[in-house]
Amino acid sequence: MNTGIGIGRVSMALSGEVAVLEGKERLERLAKALPQLGLRFIDYYLYDKEWLEVGGELGRRPKESCIRQPARSICNSDYTLRFRKRCQHLLPFTSRSEAGDRVVGCSAFQCVKRQSCTNYWGQFGVGAKVLVVMELDVMPHWVAVFTLYSSYQQSELQRRLGLPEVSHQLKACSEDLFRCHADEINPYINFSVIGAKSLKIIELLSKGETTKSISDSLFMTERGVMYHIDTLKDKIGAKNRVHLVSHLYRNRLIF
Repeated sequence: MNTGIGIGRVSMALSGEVAVLEGKERLERLAKALPQLGLRFIDYYLYDKEWLEVGGELGRRPKESCIRQPARSICNSDYTLRFRKRCQHLLPFTSRSEAGDRVVGCSAFQCVKRQSCTNYWGQFGVGAKVLVVMELDVMPHWVAVFTLYSSYQQSELQRRLGLPEVSHQLKACSEDLFRCHADEINPYINFSVIGAKSLKIIELLSKGETTKSISDSLFMTERGVMYHIDTLKDKIGAKNRVHLVSHLYRNRLIF
């Protein structure tokens, strides 16, 4: 789907690196519209609100280990990918901006390897990083996450995030990116909650196929089909097959 903001073409990176989606222009315009934040790098991805509530922190989903990075994100620069890869060992802490949005931030000076990190951040003119988690009006059970790398230090960046025009610009940008790229960065695919085979099984199940017919279509054993279904039910917390299909439909995984 293309609404003129970004092309929607996915450029896949090599093993484990974040893919670049062509929403760059929208994020570049955001950086220019918010000079008061001193933004150097920005990326954007989607997350399920329930994972925040159940896990208690950004990056944790129910019954699963901590997720460090999404498979794909929308970035304003190719350098963002290189920068994030080098900074994955930074340990975030949680706080709130004056605007009330949940913000997860990390200063280079709070890292165990603070000197090497500080030097690396300094090469790119970065003083602090924050994750701003925002509600989505069009998808109330998901949230949008902006990773902002700024030239300002943590305390000053937190103060500037509380300015009214900042929240307005971030909200507008988030809604635009969602309309363009929601299916490309669906959090259930992006964080490997659901694999391709499991999704195919659910698609057939939603069409009324039996376990036997699904196993025949996919050249699997019935026990293998049941394993995929039961694993998904456990991950998502679905009570039965109907509840599972309904949940995946609500999350734009089957249509």
